[in-house]
Amino acid sequence: PPGCIQIPALDAHFFSSVRHHASTLSSLNRGDAIEIQGSAGSGKSHLLYHLLITCLIPILHSGVELGGWGKAAILFDADDTFDILRLRQLMVSRIARTLTGQASTAPPLSDTTVRSAEEVADPCLHNLHIFKPTSSLQLAASILHLPAYHAKHMQDSEIGLVVIDSLSAFYWLDRYSAEQARTSARSSTRPSASPLSYVLLALQHLRLSHGPVIAYSNWGLQPVSTTQSYGQNQGVSLYKQHLHPLQSPFLDPSNDTFGPSSGTTTPTLPLTHHITLPFVPIPPFPPDISLADARDQEEKYRRQIIDKGEIMAIARTVGSPLSSKFIFTISKETDPASERPGA
Repeated sequence: PPGCIQIPALDAHFFSSVRHHASTLSSLNRGDAIEIQGSAGSGKSHLLYHLLITCLIPILHSGVELGGWGKAAILFDADDTFDILRLRQLMVSRIARTLTGQASTAPPLSDTTVRSAEEVADPCLHNLHIFKPTSSLQLAASILHLPAYHAKHMQDSEIGLVVIDSLSAFYWLDRYSAEQARTSARSSTRPSASPLSYVLLALQHLRLSHGPVIAYSNWGLQPVSTTQSYGQNQGVSLYKQHLHPLQSPFLDPSNDTFGPSSGTTTPTLPLTHHITLPFVPIPPFPPDISLADARDQEEKYRRQIIDKGEIMAIARTVGSPLSSKFIFTISKETDPASERPGA
């Protein structure tokens, strides 16, 4: 089994929502598929950064448990937004604070501590393999070729995590191609399959052959308000599934409410966990506000929200009625999933 994600509230949810775990030390099982859905700027990529760091860093270093998996990771940067320098910064900060036992809110780390962490982090980055597909079909072909790539270039490494950021990157291109095919004469005799179906089929083949944890981000385009309470948050906006043939096992089509759905067909890639990042926008200024009042609100209220960088997330597991809330923070130097105390 791979291990834990190292977000206490999320690991606790996984342990309580899944009946069988291969190990009491691992909240995830081999072959688990995790979908992270949210609107633009909601923190999806930084949560994926945390998963990549967890997979890449060692389990132990100098007798100190780092909480990593010590395995290789594959990243498909479909959005072309991946920042390797940001990943390294977060990895060094996480390793340094773990080795010294400092919390993310502690004073800045010393140069000696940072250099020691860099000596641990840099070799880990050699186990990160990045691909930049430019279409859904290229993404599917790259995934299908991964076993051969692994046998040739990664003989001494186990693939612990496969990340796609994001699975929606080619949504509009695929939709345009589908509309073009639908209006052509050939589409009436032989309908073409969705390009995403090839991606899901390739992921399922890799899941069965190599057993990595699969994590992908997905846009939140169609919000659905729910009256379910998550802590102090009422009416949190979740999202419908807009990617076909990707299915949402939580949406009951009969009444448009969230919960375990029945009568749905088995998806090509079975989903295990789903994480929703509801976007909480900052209210706009009223039209009659003065410049002085706007500046005052900016300093006292709006700037504090941005600097705080707190993001609430909702975790759900297929086949379980449980839903859990966890909060993580994104700051300049700390681990993106450093959990807020008490969250």
